[in-house]
Amino acid sequence: MIAETLRYWKVEGSHDIPVDLEIGHIPESNGGQYPGLFLSSQQARMIRPVKYLPLEKEDFVGPFEQPYMSIAVRDSEIVPGESSHVEFDPTNILSIVANMTPFSDFNQSPRNMYQCQMSKQTMGTPGTAIRHRTDSKSYRLQTGQTPVVRSPLYNEYGLDNFPNGTNAIVAVISYTGYDMDDAMIINKSANERGFGYGTVYKVEKVGWEPASKSRGGTNSDFVFGFQNPAAIADLVNEITHSPADWPEDERRRAFRKAGMKQEWLQTVDEDGMPVVGKKVKKGDAIAVYHEITSDPTMRVEHRAFIYKGDEEAYVDEVRLLCEFSYPGPEIPITDRIKQPTSLPTNRCNSSPLNTVSREAPTSVISSPLVTDRRVSCLRSGQP
Repeated sequence: MIAETLRYWKVEGSHDIPVDLEIGHIPESNGGQYPGLFLSSQQARMIRPVKYLPLEKEDFVGPFEQPYMSIAVRDSEIVPGESSHVEFDPTNILSIVANMTPFSDFNQSPRNMYQCQMSKQTMGTPGTAIRHRTDSKSYRLQTGQTPVVRSPLYNEYGLDNFPNGTNAIVAVISYTGYDMDDAMIINKSANERGFGYGTVYKVEKVGWEPASKSRGGTNSDFVFGFQNPAAIADLVNEITHSPADWPEDERRRAFRKAGMKQEWLQTVDEDGMPVVGKKVKKGDAIAVYHEITSDPTMRVEHRAFIYKGDEEAYVDEVRLLCEFSYPGPEIPITDRIKQPTSLPTNRCNSSPLNTVSREAPTSVISSPLVTDRRVSCLRSGQP
C-alpha cells in the first residue's frame, strides 16, 4: 500500500516526490530476495518510460523494481486489478539493436536473436569525437551509409549521425559452389573501391620508469629527444646537400659519433618524436630519448623505442601526457595508430602511440586487402 501511494504521488507530481524515483517493493517469498521497500533516487540510473494506468500518465521505472511489477505490452493484455502499467509501444520491450532489424516480425525468433548478437560485433561509428579520443582500441567504419531499408525507429533514434553499415546488392544464386551455405563471393572492383572498409585505432604508450638505477647506483633521469638537436640537424643538412661526399660508412660513423643510428631519422623527427603521417613497420624507431647528464657537453648514448607491431602503420597523432604521480622532467608520450579493420596494434610503456591498419574482416570475406595503418603519438614531458 505504501509503494502504491508513493507511486501515485510521484506520477501525480505532488508531495515533492521526484519523477525519477525508483520504488522497489519486494514482497515476502519463500527463499526469494530479501523483502522490503527500496527507494533509489541517485543519479546515473537506468530508467525507461511506461504509462501508469490509474492516471493515464507517464511514469519512469527502473530495472530493480520492474521484475516485481505487472506491465502489459498491449492494451488487450491489461489484467484488471493486476496490471499497473502498459507500454507506450510494443517495440519498447526490445533493445535499440533489436529495433534496428527490419521486418523482424517476419523472422523466426532465433534469427532475431542471432542478428542482435551479430550487430554487436559489427564495425560502425563509435563516436563523434574520435579525433580527441585515446581509447586503447577502437573500430570505425570509413564508408558508412544510410540504409535503404530501415525500421520505423531508425530515424527516431537519429542513427544517421552514426552510420553503422554499407548498402550491398546481394544475388542469391549457386554460381561456383564457393558461395554455398554462409559463404559469399564479393565483387573485386567493389572491394577495391572501399566496400566495407574500416579502420582500427590503437594507442601505444612509450616511456620509462620514473626512477631507475644506473651502473653507478645513482638515480637517472631521462628525457625525450636528442641531446643536441641542432648538431643533428646540421649533420642531416650537410649529408643531404652533399651526398657524394658522404659514403655509407662515413655516414654511419658520423651518426654513431653522435650516439644514435642513422635509420632512426627515417621515422623519428629531430625532436625525437615520430613523424606524423610517416609509415612505420616492425623494428622502426618511434621515439628517441637520452639520459640527462650533469655535463651538457658530455656525449650521451641515445636510445629508441621500437615499434613492435606485425602490421605496417601510419603515425596519426602524437600527444604529450603528464604523469602527476612523478614530478620528474620526463612525461610519457602517447601515440595513436590507425589500422585497417584487421590489423593488430601494439602498446608501449609511458608514451602512447595510436596505430591504424586496414584489412578485410576475415570472418566475412576471405580475400585480403592491402594493409594500411596510421600511428598517432602522444608526447609528454619536455619537447
